[in-house]
Amino acid sequence: MPGIIKVDTIQNNGGTTGLTIDSNGVVTQKNRPFFHVTLDQSSTQNSGGTILPFGRVVEDTESAFNTSTYKYTVPIAGLWMLKMGVRINNNSDANNYTRMSIHLNGQTPNLFKIMDPIVHSQGTSYNHFTQDFILRCSVNDVLDIRNHGATNFQSQENESHFQGLYMGE
Repeated sequence: MPGIIKVDTIQNNGGTTGLTIDSNGVVTQKNRPFFHVTLDQSSTQNSGGTILPFGRVVEDTESAFNTSTYKYTVPIAGLWMLKMGVRINNNSDANNYTRMSIHLNGQTPNLFKIMDPIVHSQGTSYNHFTQDFILRCSVNDVLDIRNHGATNFQSQENESHFQGLYMGE
């Protein structure tokens, strides 16, 4: 029958499996790049524009996250699904706000300026916000999360994270 290819596994010439298809038609892709980092300790942010110190790698399939600079260097060009979540504790300034954003090569892409979550609160309060988006990246693009608002707050280690998953071209 023309137009039909019947295979269970797709491999490269070296024998590495890239895709498998089971009897139910479920396609599994092997070795999809992914990273998940969290704060390695609670962090006090004392100035706007600082990079959040995500120093604990939960998983990083490409070993591309730098725990000294807190930045991820994109290993494969294409679409990346990115997510950040930050818990804010104890914003001590009544006239302050908290705004986080992802930075691409040191800049906030225009798209994210619209989507930046903003939290305005004071005192012993706990706020958690997340941001999910898809971004087209080039090889060696650099991603990080920065604070652009409050000058004195704490971010909680177990409840703050930064994640990315390569989706393809």
